[in-house]
Amino acid sequence: MDLQVERLIPWIELMGLTRGAGAGLLARSDTTPQQVVPVASQAQLIDLQTARIEEKLESLKRAGEDNPATWAAAKTATQGFTAKVREALGTGEPKGVPAEFFAAGTGAITQAIAFERSVTSRLLELLEAREQQKRNALWLLGLLAILALAFTVYAMLSFARATLNSLKVLQHVMRQGASGNLGERISIRGQDELSQLGREFEKMLMILSALVADVRSASNLVSRVSNQLVEDAKSLSDRTQSQAASLEEASASIREVSDTVTRNSESAASVSKMTQGLSLNAEKASQMMSSTVENMGPLKTTATRMTEIIGTIDSIAFQTNILALNAAVEAARAGEMGRGFAVVAAEVRNLAQRSQQAASEVRALISESSNRVNDTVQDIGNVSTILDNLVAGVIEVNNNAALIAEGSWRQSSSLEEVVQAVNDLDRVTNDNSSLVERTTHRSTRLAERSSLLTGAVEHILLREGTMDEARDLAIRAAEHVKTLGFERAFKDLHNPNGPFLDRDLYAFILDRKGTYRMMGANLAKVGTSVYGLPGLDGEKLIQDAWACAELGGGWVEYNIQNPISGDVRGKTSFIVPLDGEMLLGCGAYRSMLQEDPQD
Repeated sequence: MDLQVERLIPWIELMGLTRGAGAGLLARSDTTPQQVVPVASQAQLIDLQTARIEEKLESLKRAGEDNPATWAAAKTATQGFTAKVREALGTGEPKGVPAEFFAAGTGAITQAIAFERSVTSRLLELLEAREQQKRNALWLLGLLAILALAFTVYAMLSFARATLNSLKVLQHVMRQGASGNLGERISIRGQDELSQLGREFEKMLMILSALVADVRSASNLVSRVSNQLVEDAKSLSDRTQSQAASLEEASASIREVSDTVTRNSESAASVSKMTQGLSLNAEKASQMMSSTVENMGPLKTTATRMTEIIGTIDSIAFQTNILALNAAVEAARAGEMGRGFAVVAAEVRNLAQRSQQAASEVRALISESSNRVNDTVQDIGNVSTILDNLVAGVIEVNNNAALIAEGSWRQSSSLEEVVQAVNDLDRVTNDNSSLVERTTHRSTRLAERSSLLTGAVEHILLREGTMDEARDLAIRAAEHVKTLGFERAFKDLHNPNGPFLDRDLYAFILDRKGTYRMMGANLAKVGTSVYGLPGLDGEKLIQDAWACAELGGGWVEYNIQNPISGDVRGKTSFIVPLDGEMLLGCGAYRSMLQEDPQD
């Protein structure tokens, strides 16, 4: 196609123009070099196009296409024509015969046209072969289209059948789910989008069923906790009201005590003032007594001195008596001459005797007075000592009275603060009482709402059991065991078609050692221990379970392997005591694990 359109047509046309122009120049006699040169230069262009055609043929030959047989004659004729052009017009002056020049050009054009026709013929052959290939391809394509159409029709029929069946399954499950039954299962075989949709819808139903089961279990738990909160709130309200009444009585008592302490403080202040006056008077009396004791010393010295003087007088009287006696003796010797002297001596003797007697009486009186003065001084000393002690006691009483007054004042202030604190506590208690009443009301509303929530999801049929169903099954199983006995009820509790195996709900019986005496989900586990089970803290489970059993029954939470699915999940079981050695339980599995199991 490139040779035919891009190369041969310009090549042949250029040779035709060169033939006509050269023959015309040779036929004219007035030809100028300016007219000859352009025509002569066309020979070079013809050779250039010939070379390009030959290059193209070589490339086609390398591609597997043989050169046409006419190419050699066309190439030789063209080269002869270009040589003729150079010979006739190459010098700038035309020379040669026009007819020969024209005949050479015609021969070259004829050979070129023959080559062009062979190229066209080969092109037509190639086009016809390609057309035949296209026609064959169209026939093959049509056949394939028919086969594809038939396959498509078959596939569409099969797809329609499979799709309708799958859609019917999906529609049935959706209708059941819309009516509240989430226990239906979807089984669509294949790997197409609809089967994948069915599997995803199955997963969604499983998650939704687990979610609703958790909601039902949580709502039951919330209802139970709400009822406990209501009871605790009522009990707390009663205790708070009782506490408020007690605080009111205590406040009144403390007010009375505060008033009494205030009066005591005032009395203590008065006593403190009185003791201060008594202390001053006692100090003055002590000072006066000290002065009296000091003054009694000279009196005692004077009495002693008088005793000494009386002794001197008594001695003088004694000596006078002796002198009078001697004078009487001498007067007696003198006879009548000494009679007058004897009378005087007798009188002196009598006077000496009376003086001695009076001195003796004075001595006795002074001695008695001295003794009394000594006793008085001693008594006054004792009184002074007592007064000193009394003064010290009065001072101490004064100090204590001051301390009592100050302490009573502080106690009064503290009691006023206590009264204020009790009043504040009474006000807080009243506020707490109001808060407890509101809490009780809200707990009651919470219980009502949780009951509504339980009722809203109670009609939904689930794939998993819930806490309320587990509690009912545990109570029924315990009554069945107590009614029929352990041996007879053992078979009923393990019967897969019986009333004590419901989806993933089953009853189990444990003894105090943690050994399964009955395991509804797996008969092979009877006689095994809970210790060492995957995900289970056996020791804590036994402790919590028996703690609930001793209280008459209750809930325990733990993690354990689901014997049906095989994965470790959280579980909440209701425990019922059978006797002192065995307890029965039934639990509902949860979606999440229990991180910190508690009763």
